[in-house]
Amino acid sequence: MPDRFAESKLSGDEKGVGVGKYAEPSRTEVLRSLAIANGYRTWQPTVTATGWRSHGLTHRTLGQGGAPRVAEEFLLASRMKRGDGRVQDSTRPYFSDTGLRAVSLIECEPAPSDRIVGLPQSLPLGKPLEEAMAARRSRRQYAAQPLELAELATILRTACGISGRSRVRLNGGGEVSLPLHTAPTGGGLCPVEVHVLPLRVTTLDDVAYRFDRRGEVLVRSEVSHSARGVLDTCISPPDRAHMADAGAVLIMVGRPWRTMRKYGSRGLRFMFLEAGAITQNAHLAAEALGLGSVECGSLCDDELHELLGVDGLLQTYVHAVIVGRKG
Repeated sequence: MPDRFAESKLSGDEKGVGVGKYAEPSRTEVLRSLAIANGYRTWQPTVTATGWRSHGLTHRTLGQGGAPRVAEEFLLASRMKRGDGRVQDSTRPYFSDTGLRAVSLIECEPAPSDRIVGLPQSLPLGKPLEEAMAARRSRRQYAAQPLELAELATILRTACGISGRSRVRLNGGGEVSLPLHTAPTGGGLCPVEVHVLPLRVTTLDDVAYRFDRRGEVLVRSEVSHSARGVLDTCISPPDRAHMADAGAVLIMVGRPWRTMRKYGSRGLRFMFLEAGAITQNAHLAAEALGLGSVECGSLCDDELHELLGVDGLLQTYVHAVIVGRKG
């Protein structure tokens, strides 16, 4: 979406209610129109013969035509229900000694040394939390200038890095060390990873990388597709235009079964919540560093999966954030 909205303060003539063209409808009028719009639904029998259905048409004709209702089915399937024995049966093993050891080893995946890129120390964040939150905006204008690797490293560590460790005693003796993260993660399972597509980042090649939070390094992708190929996966011309001037695109990649093995369908909720927490941390870190960032929801999933070298099911694209130097 282009930047059509600019922050401004109301002049004296514009303040108050009922000033010329700036007059707003009364709250009663708004509520009445919403009640009418949401309280009535036109029966459209022709929808059963309609091959092309917009999202709005699908919503207006739920229950007609036999179309799948995947979103509603997900909401129903992921509900917590009292007395569901599968919850205790599925979560109990994770609190055994074997389960705790397994959780402590999550993301301990070795990578060949020739694909590892070390990250410099993080930079100090230039704003306290309350200032960064107040100043955060969706920035879509970028200067087409490179990001420093230290800036990227700071954003990644702030977004989803390891901030401490917790030692847990085992029933059979000994203990395990569990990492603590800047973003909350259900059961410590870390089903969301951050991949980096560097468009303009000093010292990084034009390929995809995965952030290894355990080693605090970037791991170069096994596939050799150009990171700038992300522009071709974008179906929105305005998004593609401002992405072309950005420094990097952060891709949240989910591993659904890492959390669904324990929490069932509800684990998908936890995965999406974690992706949101990581995203917000990334935005606040970018703002505190004086950089701009914006979310992007217009990338074609399958094309992006190919670019990243993931299968789209066991590892799947969840969300994206564009980061760059403010224009």
